[in-house]
Amino acid sequence: MLKLSQSVLERRVFRQGILDLHIKDFMLGQTPPYISTNKNVLDVGAAVGMYTSFFAQHAKHVHAFEAVPPVYSQLKRVESRTENITAYNQAVSNEVGRFEFYVDDQRLSNSSFQNLVGGQKIEVDSITIDSMNFTDIGFIKIDTEGTEFEVIQGAQNTIDQNRPNCMVEVYSKFSKYPVEKIFSFFLDRGYRCLYNNKGNGLVEVDGLKNLIKVAQDETMLPVHDGDFLFINK
Repeated sequence: MLKLSQSVLERRVFRQGILDLHIKDFMLGQTPPYISTNKNVLDVGAAVGMYTSFFAQHAKHVHAFEAVPPVYSQLKRVESRTENITAYNQAVSNEVGRFEFYVDDQRLSNSSFQNLVGGQKIEVDSITIDSMNFTDIGFIKIDTEGTEFEVIQGAQNTIDQNRPNCMVEVYSKFSKYPVEKIFSFFLDRGYRCLYNNKGNGLVEVDGLKNLIKVAQDETMLPVHDGDFLFINK
């Protein structure tokens, strides 16, 4: 059974000030032109729903996934306030089933299928995006603390059929796979790739070699937030 202190639980709640900061300086604020009011958004790794709430203002509907039960309970509060959000207490990967999952019991921010910070082990239900048979998907956001490529693998048919714009965290320190696998997936499908230069807007990057360079730990964090935007040409 998952045991978390009250101080840890209080760290992971919806904070409008943090959301406002992300809208102002981070990739989130750059996404509205790439989200259609006539299409649906998938928020994979939705946490307490701050990004979900923002996407809901610009999309037809948002399907939001969060695996950690106490964090999911915060996401449900966002769902209850907004008609066009559906929250799922499920992990997302490249397999359907029940699997071990590690909860960051200090900050609730680095929970993952990988044991990144020596967290508590629980079991979670996992789905693939393709198994959900979603339609009219115009935008997908993926932030799963290093297993983003597995989410993409499980969403390949959905991406190929819908050609959505995608916002993916690519952080080599946590990534279970070489970051070039994510970049190559989208480049091979003709997508453009951009990152957000904090406070200054989007910067397009051409070529796999340059993308790998931009994603390096030592140079990445001072310049951008680790999220990359993949735009369907």
